[in-house]
Amino acid sequence: RHDFLTSGKGGVFGMKLKNVAGYPAAEILSTIEITPVNPITAAYLDHTAVPMSVTDEDLKKSQEGFIVRKAIILAKPDFKGLFLNNLPEDVCIKVIDNYRLKPTQDLIEEANKRGAILAIVTIIK
Repeated sequence: RHDFLTSGKGGVFGMKLKNVAGYPAAEILSTIEITPVNPITAAYLDHTAVPMSVTDEDLKKSQEGFIVRKAIILAKPDFKGLFLNNLPEDVCIKVIDNYRLKPTQDLIEEANKRGAILAIVTIIK
């Protein structure tokens, strides 16, 4: 758990993962981009943290040379009620992985179509 103090303006933070189970010799470089807060994301962030995780599949892809990008979003149907600074019980966080998209699809465009972006995680070999 980490508190990225951005004053609502967002920012990019670099991280290095070491001694990862199954990848003991790897130094995995990553960035976490916290997006600027908007009325939708502010209501969510007033109540909870952004869940982020790296899967074994993400690590395998990065070790194969892919730059793995993950968009963490609040899914669109769940926006109702958020403008009132009131967190509905059915808030749904979704993760969109760039390696699951078609080559012609852009991660950020797809994330914006599907919801409000909270963060972008990039994993580099």
